[in-house]
Amino acid sequence: MLYDPQKKQNFEDEKLKTRQEKAQKTLKENSIGKNKGQAQKTIRSAKNLLKKLTPLHALSLATQIRPSDLVYLIALVAAILKDFLIDPIEATGIGYAFVFIITLLVSILIWFMMTLANFSDSGQKVNHKVIKSWLVLLGGTTAEMLFGVNILPIETLTVFIIYFMALSARKEAKEKAKEEAAAQESYA
Repeated sequence: MLYDPQKKQNFEDEKLKTRQEKAQKTLKENSIGKNKGQAQKTIRSAKNLLKKLTPLHALSLATQIRPSDLVYLIALVAAILKDFLIDPIEATGIGYAFVFIITLLVSILIWFMMTLANFSDSGQKVNHKVIKSWLVLLGGTTAEMLFGVNILPIETLTVFIIYFMALSARKEAKEKAKEEAAAQESYA
């Protein structure tokens, strides 16, 4: 059996066409009926996520830093100390129980600091933000409990992610408040 590049190209083209037709069908199904607007909403949220991942967006979050964010600094210091001073003890294989307990204690400290920070941001969608932050913390703590994986600075990365989420939520709340104020002015 000889290799035929033309047949392969035709096959690839047909496969691409089938995928495009399936995507169009899915988009159409989610644009009418009970799922109306779901496809556009998903596309919009994906675009917003990509915008948030840019370095420019990360720099614009620096304007959202407040003095009350000291609690995140405390959580970050605890996570760094745990990741870089305590985790190497487990690399020797001796102190797994010790590191396990320290990981739990540091995670509880981070949880307390997140709770304090959420009380200081009490004007926003606190419940939604708190639940997302707790899920990130739970995931980070679970990953930190896995033997061998916890050598990585996961707890520190978790605190950075939670702080980034808090700054993003502040920025979105500020933009939403500006839009609402502009909408009220237009009605007046």
